[in-house]
Formats: sequence, C-alpha cells, structure tokens
Amino acid sequence: MTEYEEKMTRRAAELVGAERLLELAEADSEMRLRVYPRLEGKNCGTCGNFRPNPGRASGRCAVHPWARNRWGRESDGYPLVVSRSRNSCRQYVEKGAGK
Repeated sequence: MTEYEEKMTRRAAELVGAERLLELAEADSEMRLRVYPRLEGKNCGTCGNFRPNPGRASGRCAVHPWARNRWGRESDGYPLVVSRSRNSCRQYVEKGAGK
C-alpha cells in the first residue's frame, strides 16, 4: 500500500468509523459491494425538475409526470418514474435555476 493510500485509509477511518470501514473492506473482498462511478453531464438526477423518491435512486419528473403509451401520448394512468442516471430530456434545467 502506498503512502497516499495509507493516508486516505486513515482519513476515511476517522470520517466513517473504523468498524464501518472494516465492514466495507470485507464486503469489497467478498464482491458484495458495488461502487458506481459519479454521474457526469446532464441526467435526470441533476435536473431541477427531478423530485426524488425518499430512500430510492428513482424519482418523478415535474415536467413529464405521466408515462407514454404505445401511441406516444402521455397517459394519466401510469406515473413516469425515472432513474437518476437516465439521460435528460430537452426540458433540462440546472438545479436552482429559474426559481
């Protein structure tokens, strides 16, 4: 382990707590842990119209509240639930802009 890695491990242990860090290290070695890359660019999760569902990675869109049917029309029967990583639509706005 390099000096930088050791320093970052110690810093993480201070912030997270040693027990939790060991638990995450075990999960990583047993391949029970998956770390996703940071989302870059325009996607639903970074849009000002995105309303997250509590405790989930999905949410609702304020601009497109309903899912489209097979004819391409929005139907009032099924709400559109989008993932944070979904590519954004044309109505993308930066968070905090225009409010």
